[in-house]
Amino acid sequence: MGAAIMSLEDGAYVLVELTKVTDSDRSEAALYTWQSSTAEWVIKVASLPPDLSFRADMCFSYRGSSFCWVDLLKGVLICNLDALLQHGVRPEFRFVPLPRECPTYDRDQTFRRKWPLQPEQFRYIASIGGIIKLVTMDGYGERHGKQVTLTIWMLSLDLCTWTKCNVYHVKDIWASESHHSLGLPEVLPSFPVLSVDEEDVVYLFFADVIRTDDHGSVVIRTNDHESVFQSHCLIRVDMKHNKVSHHPKSADEMPFQLFSSEILATECSAYLQGIEDQQGKMKARKAGESGKRVFP
Repeated sequence: MGAAIMSLEDGAYVLVELTKVTDSDRSEAALYTWQSSTAEWVIKVASLPPDLSFRADMCFSYRGSSFCWVDLLKGVLICNLDALLQHGVRPEFRFVPLPRECPTYDRDQTFRRKWPLQPEQFRYIASIGGIIKLVTMDGYGERHGKQVTLTIWMLSLDLCTWTKCNVYHVKDIWASESHHSLGLPEVLPSFPVLSVDEEDVVYLFFADVIRTDDHGSVVIRTNDHESVFQSHCLIRVDMKHNKVSHHPKSADEMPFQLFSSEILATECSAYLQGIEDQQGKMKARKAGESGKRVFP
């Protein structure tokens, strides 16, 4: 179901992998734990919340005290680190459902749709600055693109309450000067990712294709045809300052078929690094023109 790693004191670390137990009910799972200090695997059977159908889309460590496994269609499973490391203790999970305003789905339900959806296309959860945050595209695949909104939620430190932080309309992305300057069509973006160092900043993927479905969602392949994928953009949405910018990429640079939230996160870092490099070059050039020496 997913593996996560956590740094401990003095450079030590622990790796944990959650798997289903063969021939058992849904309430049991196996936790494989590997500590750098002992260099050996320890297997424990864990108790999951009863009657919970769960599949991890992503996993991460939280505040040096817990591991989190995320089902983007249901919620977050949380297991305390101490329970994992203590001998003779049977780890138990705490389940934190998504905010009430976020609809939950059965996974089979999303794949039986006319246009199957991947959870990563419209939701993302991560621990950012010691806070668990969720970004969701409300109405994705259900309403027309101009009615879809980006919403950021924050989970309280006691892991009990979700608070809505900010909302941004997709139609405002389409209406932005950056979108118009590139001559981009009104196609629904996807794969939202939260910035790791900028509050209320979300990155999305925008594909320029010939065909979309009735809701404005990108269609790459159907039973009887394949749409023509032309190019894509990395979109940066700064909700707090109402700013939208696009970083164009050609189809040759990153094919759509290889795209995922993890790749987008890497692209975001590369994009930011590119901006910093460009600013450094401009600064050096101006200093050279003025005859001044620039020190790092």
